[in-house]
Amino acid sequence: MSEKIFNVRKNVIEGLGEELIGMLGLSDGDEVKAVKNGNAVVLRKSGKVCFVCGGSDKVTEIGNGRFMCKKCLAAVKKAAKI
Repeated sequence: MSEKIFNVRKNVIEGLGEELIGMLGLSDGDEVKAVKNGNAVVLRKSGKVCFVCGGSDKVTEIGNGRFMCKKCLAAVKKAAKI
């Protein structure tokens, strides 16, 4: 699996349209990670974002370079009854 990080500038990620950028919830200055996975390319917000919902508000590292937001972490704890 290979990956590359792009910067969002003026609502364009190297040829990707404004609509796609809106679907990803991106804005100017955000970094996007493009990961090749088999025949697919997966685009993700780069940096400290929740690996469950993709949000970046109140995230905590949970190990292995993965982050989870406070809301998703609470849902997992509740489901596991911790």
